[in-house]
Amino acid sequence: MRNYLRAELYRNFHRKSLWVTMGSVIACILIGILCFQYMNTRIPATEVKIGLEMVFIAGIIALMPYVYLMLVFTDISIGEEIKNNTIKNIISSGLSRGKIYVCKVIEASIFMILCSVATLVSTIVFGYLILGIQQEELFSTMSVEFIKRGSVAILIYMGAIALGSLLALIIKQGTVASLMYIFLFLFLGKLFGLLGTFIHPIFTKMKPYLLSSQISLICQEQGVANSDIIMAGVIGIIYAVVLTIIGVIVIRKKDI
Repeated sequence: MRNYLRAELYRNFHRKSLWVTMGSVIACILIGILCFQYMNTRIPATEVKIGLEMVFIAGIIALMPYVYLMLVFTDISIGEEIKNNTIKNIISSGLSRGKIYVCKVIEASIFMILCSVATLVSTIVFGYLILGIQQEELFSTMSVEFIKRGSVAILIYMGAIALGSLLALIIKQGTVASLMYIFLFLFLGKLFGLLGTFIHPIFTKMKPYLLSSQISLICQEQGVANSDIIMAGVIGIIYAVVLTIIGVIVIRKKDI
């Protein structure tokens, strides 16, 4: 299993799509910071300018749209294998289907962590070099908040990757699987709200435990209690484990 995971990581680390994705994210960060710097040139010298601390605030908000990037990582690891049916060749090699699927989820998670670390480092480096630190106290607060929420977001992203991998396995057409993933994050919370209002209150009680609700919670501008942040991380791990187990069961029974 380790040898297969190592081989897959080596193969996909040389994929252009992975590095294009990372480069695009870093480019967006740089463009955003340059826009902040342009805004600084319009602010009178007597007023406080935009610094790295404001970039951290924007970064917390950006944790929500970042969840859709998980589609790229799942497509690289398992989506294309399912779509092109090349996963059949891997299964014929003798490695069990369950281990193959788990390796695919782990592989996508590693790509996500790599991209997330590159994003964090780029944000800090570009933000500090271009904008600097304007408000020391706010910087101290927001840097801790950004790293704390970003670390928990990674656990939620793992749950999102497990969801994306399961959808790619069940729905062979990649476009349809991606649209279903987007639908679940955009509208499932609203759907549960409607069901809770018109069908049964249990749906309203379940709504806060959705992945979309948890990522929205840690992305809000106002303060979030540490207990809520910890709970968000726990829920992300639970989703990752449960959905991966479901994926293993599905791939064992699926006709490939």
